[in-house]
Amino acid sequence: MCDGGSLPNRLVRGNFKRWNDINFSAVNLKPGATAPDFIGLFASGGIKGYGFDGSGVLTEELHGSEEILHGAIENVDADVHIHWMPVNAGAGQVLWQVEFNMVKQGVVAGAPTILSAVQATNSQAWEGFYLDLGNISASDIQIGNQLHIRVFRDPSDSSDTYTGDAVLSGVGIHYRVDDIGSRAEKVK
Repeated sequence: MCDGGSLPNRLVRGNFKRWNDINFSAVNLKPGATAPDFIGLFASGGIKGYGFDGSGVLTEELHGSEEILHGAIENVDADVHIHWMPVNAGAGQVLWQVEFNMVKQGVVAGAPTILSAVQATNSQAWEGFYLDLGNISASDIQIGNQLHIRVFRDPSDSSDTYTGDAVLSGVGIHYRVDDIGSRAEKVK
């Protein structure tokens, strides 16, 4: 039998605050009008992923959507981040951008927001990088809200100087949780 201080009871009662991650795996996102190439990764090339061009003028993009899960603590900022890799040992930096919009039930959606950040390569092919882009406002974090995203790279931007493909592994949204779900179907 569990008392009120044991791990299962603290979790179920909402006193166990932790982080969780909504993960948009790149290979599950849908290509836009200017899609990144689906290229072979690593030395063997047997595993594939989306490589965003580092030269040219096209802004390559992927799209997706996800619901804010019911274990989320509402009205607390969520952090947006990117996981990526350079395909060669070239030097330079990559400008990643995520455009997002939160659709709330019964509310007309407003204008999207764009978060962006630059990260330099370490001149190592296939090195994994984690890049923070910024926050989704606390007022948007409500269970059941629908998050729509577009992730893109614009190689014509002067702050993007890495000429190789940048492979997107995924886009993540770190958010706080205090429960394994909600106590009611549509409210926390």
